[in-house]
Amino acid sequence: MPFSDLRQLMSDETCDYVGQSFPELSPNTSAHTVIEIVQEEEDASWKAGLYLIEKTPLHFEDSLRAFCKATSRTI
Repeated sequence: MPFSDLRQLMSDETCDYVGQSFPELSPNTSAHTVIEIVQEEEDASWKAGLYLIEKTPLHFEDSLRAFCKATSRTI
């Protein structure tokens, strides 16, 4: 799904830019979701690279499904 479709959802999430390489986390780190913004989608607010979202993949998927349902988008 292009990032342009997710901007509204992402504005409600807590996320950190982690760079161009997949983050190496310790085994004790809780589960997170990682998304990538490609160079073509970069803008003043979001630079290209990987972002670590402070939600587990299942919780993020729940948010994504609710967002898509509310905005009549498909996953």
